[in-house]
Amino acid sequence: MACRTGSLFGTTDVTLAVGLGNFLAADDSPWELLMATGHIYALPPAAIYYPFRRYMVAGLAAGAVKG
Repeated sequence: MACRTGSLFGTTDVTLAVGLGNFLAADDSPWELLMATGHIYALPPAAIYYPFRRYMVAGLAAGAVKG
């Protein structure tokens, strides 16, 4: 995930994780924005995991069996 940063970080393209890290670099971190962005950032992996968790567990169990 990439985002174009505006007035907070300059005018460069950074990934969303780097943008979240830049929030913490400020002297007065905007915690409400950091937490909201963190929740939004966590939604896609959760949306992918829950429908396919049966296959992930089966694959992990099959790979753990020797021979």
